[in-house]
Amino acid sequence: MSQAIEQTRQKTLENATFVGKVQESFADVTKSTESVGDYSHRIVDGIHKTSNMMGEVAEGAGSVGGLVTTMRQNIYGLKELMSEKNVIACSMIDFLRQVKWLMAKKR
Repeated sequence: MSQAIEQTRQKTLENATFVGKVQESFADVTKSTESVGDYSHRIVDGIHKTSNMMGEVAEGAGSVGGLVTTMRQNIYGLKELMSEKNVIACSMIDFLRQVKWLMAKKR
C-alpha cells in the first residue's frame, strides 16, 4: 500500500509538472497571438494609409488633368487669336505694298 501511495504521489508530481509546462505553453501561445494581432493591426493601418495616399494621388492626377485641359483650351484660343492677328498683319502689309506701289507709280 505504501508503494501505491508513493507511485500515486510521484504521478501527481509528474502531472503537476506537466500541467505547469502546459500553462507555460499556453502563456507563450497567448503572447505570440497578441504579437501577431499587434503586427496585423500595423499591417492594416499601413494598408489604410497607403489607400488614403493613393486616393490623394488620384485626386491630384484629376486636378492636373483639369489644368492640362484648361491649358489646351487656352492655347487653342491663343492659336486662333494669333491666326486672326496674322491675317490682319498680312492684310496691312499687302495694303502698304499697294500704297508703296501707287506712290512709286506717281513719281
